[in-house]
Amino acid sequence: MARKVKRFELEALPKPTVVYVAETETLYIENGRVREDAEEMADGVLVYYDKDDEASAVALNIERAEQVLKPFVDAILAKYGVKPVQSPAANETAD
Repeated sequence: MARKVKRFELEALPKPTVVYVAETETLYIENGRVREDAEEMADGVLVYYDKDDEASAVALNIERAEQVLKPFVDAILAKYGVKPVQSPAANETAD
């Protein structure tokens, strides 16, 4: 016999935003919630906190993102045996 499960209405989540500025290698990611204060967690890495909940991070700004994130991405790819793939646009510029 099937059980009845109460259905919960989830509040609509704000739309996340991801912006990358190639000239400065700056990556900005936010979850769409209102941000307040920021704290520099490391050189060039800012974490923005929720206006109403200081313990919740709502945005991240990483300067020199390619340099900062490359070791992490490489480690994840290596762990799962995935080889990096260049985008078609990168291949076109190499010709």
